[in-house]
Amino acid sequence: MILSSFFVAYILFEVPSNIVLMNTRPSVWISFIMLACGIILICTAAAQNYLQIMILRFLLGAFEAGFFPGTVFYITKWYKNNEENFRISLFVSTATIAGAFSSLMSFSVSTFFHEANDLSGWQWAFIIDGTLTCAVALFSYFLIPDSAGTASWLTRRERKLAIERLSHEPSYHEDYTEKHQILEAFKDWKIYMAMLLYFCILAPLYSFSFFIPSIVNGLGFNALYSQLLAAPPFILGSGSSLIVAIASDRAGLRGPYLVCCLLVAIMGYALLIMQNVSIPVKYLGACIVGIGLFPCVPTSITW
Repeated sequence: MILSSFFVAYILFEVPSNIVLMNTRPSVWISFIMLACGIILICTAAAQNYLQIMILRFLLGAFEAGFFPGTVFYITKWYKNNEENFRISLFVSTATIAGAFSSLMSFSVSTFFHEANDLSGWQWAFIIDGTLTCAVALFSYFLIPDSAGTASWLTRRERKLAIERLSHEPSYHEDYTEKHQILEAFKDWKIYMAMLLYFCILAPLYSFSFFIPSIVNGLGFNALYSQLLAAPPFILGSGSSLIVAIASDRAGLRGPYLVCCLLVAIMGYALLIMQNVSIPVKYLGACIVGIGLFPCVPTSITW
């Protein structure tokens, strides 16, 4: 239920958050939702019961829902379609690498700070994560330009060129959203096909990301080694994401690269579920899953 409350809020607030973003300043909205997430994480350390944790997870999902799609939308305001995959892959790769070490960091913090100032290790983990998030949010407000036209570090000629080269893109959009545009999106069959594709990618991806330490632990490693060995599939996935993105942008193709990556991921899952294979081969399968699955996210988004 606790995990579910996060994703229920995420689903409900993802679209509204992006509508707000398109009608306000990105530097304000993105920084605000980051700050809200940081505050909620800190408050989680003070949770006393199941209901409080579930409410806080719901609020975290509500605010975090706008961050990923909002950042992707923001990137599209700076780059042409054949330049976006690499940039979005860089962004996604940072999240992937964070996922590689978040469990290990939480484990280390929980162990090192256990009972410090009468707080449990898991409480310190939330306090530290939340504080770092709040700090980054405050810096982001001053560092993020709202668009190429308002970037103070570009010359007037460069700002004009940045706007002109994007105005010829088929996906060029204004900085605001009207009601009829929202209705048109809900009536576009391609949106629903993209939703189905993204669901088929994220369902195995989230399962893999959440349970990779448990998967490695099931191969016979202890808790600490499980956290350490959970990192390489994420790191390899980040590397393959950048390689696929560069090749995809240069070729101007998305579909063929997406299919190839999915086939690689299927091969990795096949090794994981096979019974009569050695532990190193199963672990190799986990690494292959990461190599194939993680590039699918930015590639499908930019398609």
